[in-house]
Amino acid sequence: MTSRDLVNHVQRQLRRETGLRRLKAGHTGTLDPLASGLIVVAIGPATRLTPWMLDHPKQYTGTFELGASSLSGDLEDGCRRHPELPLPDSEDAIRSAARGFTGWMDQTPPAHSAIRIDGTRAFDRVRRGERVEMPTRRVWIESVQLLSWQPPLMTIGVRCGSGTYLRTLGMDLARSLGTTAVMTELVRTRIGAFAVDDAVGPEDFVTEKPTPENPEPILPSNLHQRLTSPAWALTHLRRRLCADNDARCVRNGIGIPGPVQPAPRPLPPDLARGSHGSSHETMADDVVALDSTDRLVAILRPKRSQWWPYRVFPESD
Repeated sequence: MTSRDLVNHVQRQLRRETGLRRLKAGHTGTLDPLASGLIVVAIGPATRLTPWMLDHPKQYTGTFELGASSLSGDLEDGCRRHPELPLPDSEDAIRSAARGFTGWMDQTPPAHSAIRIDGTRAFDRVRRGERVEMPTRRVWIESVQLLSWQPPLMTIGVRCGSGTYLRTLGMDLARSLGTTAVMTELVRTRIGAFAVDDAVGPEDFVTEKPTPENPEPILPSNLHQRLTSPAWALTHLRRRLCADNDARCVRNGIGIPGPVQPAPRPLPPDLARGSHGSSHETMADDVVALDSTDRLVAILRPKRSQWWPYRVFPESD
């Protein structure tokens, strides 16, 4: 299923469980068709937190076949092998090359990607036979670790910021080693505080046989019990703990004074400096307000020596 299909399944199941017919749902970052792993689904008022989710670093495990190539950079169009190209002669050679792919860098996404060019997905243009010039983008990569080298298969673990294309990273790394690469597998393992090991997995789907009346799989009937506090989407922000009176003030649009506490999972310094002021609406000095039971009250911003509500969330789930 596509990322949107997954969101639709979750939304319909939660509507059945809760009786809230207008319950909203959305994902906070798609997965390519080849990829598997973690998708964070935002429910109800938490859909308003998507811009802050985009600030989180992500972790992936990717496997690449070296000495092979394809138009898409993965197995979507098959691949061509090049036995004449050399392979790295040691794991140390790969590790040494990988060190050159960290920090902020310009990356050219593959033409077979979901980026819109003049309003149309790039991969749709390519499939129509059009020649597509992909714009470069600034991306941040914290680390690239070699997890396995079983020639010609190279598996790497990557921690990076939003917008990074792992296909491009693997192909660029292979090029620095004098060869080519095709991505054969990609798993997203973490987004900020969310880990794939804690997620609802495929085994949690009820495998009922589809019927014309019900063509889709049914999610478990206790899906609502698996929901996580939306505050987990904001662990990279500093926090302001609010007594009951402060929480009431914030929910009524009134600023409050007082000290804030450090973020539980602060962004890496380089990513924190470079991730703000882009097309989405987050700011580096945003603060999350929590009530006495650690429930999300609001996102605050400083003004006139106080903390003022920028996004306010209801008391009810």
